[in-house]
Amino acid sequence: MIYFFGGGKADGNESLKNLLGGKGANLAEMAGNKNLELPVPPGFTITTEVCAYYQNKKTYPDGLKQELQKALKKMEKIMTRKFGDPANPLLVSVRSGARKSICPIWFRPLFFAKRYEFKQSGKNSGSGT
Repeated sequence: MIYFFGGGKADGNESLKNLLGGKGANLAEMAGNKNLELPVPPGFTITTEVCAYYQNKKTYPDGLKQELQKALKKMEKIMTRKFGDPANPLLVSVRSGARKSICPIWFRPLFFAKRYEFKQSGKNSGSGT
């Protein structure tokens, strides 16, 4: 359900465009291709299968939350920052990149909630704002 990339490795590659979407497959290729030597920050892609599952069942597949938490922990380790930590925040960008732009962007509320919480704390260290 989750394909991680970062630290010079990637779970996927450009051949998985139907599963990872165009952006996800290309990010995996750039991050995991040792010949390119590109400084791609860590991240993860939620598969298009999860999007289709959500559209059909209006709920998330079992195990998705645990996989998301695991991927975030990997990002935190590589970046030496912590998601939701006002003193040393891990800033996360959320993009839609399904093979067709039909997947609901369900992580925006999470992003905005964390951003609001961060701004309310009055701490902007490392945020660039």
